[in-house]
Amino acid sequence: MAARLANADTFIHRLPHGCRTVLTERVSNLSQGQRHLLAIARAVLADPAREPERESPETHA
Repeated sequence: MAARLANADTFIHRLPHGCRTVLTERVSNLSQGQRHLLAIARAVLADPAREPERESPETHA
């Protein structure tokens, strides 16, 4: 559920062993964006009542 909320579920399922894939200590086998999505998923797991805020496209304009 947390991975889905963080939009990380797609790339997690593509990993060699899915969510059971062992990551390196510095997680160097993931892109920066994937690491960011995992951090969001971990935050959701830590406090499920607080979902991540979605930024509007205008924020980056």
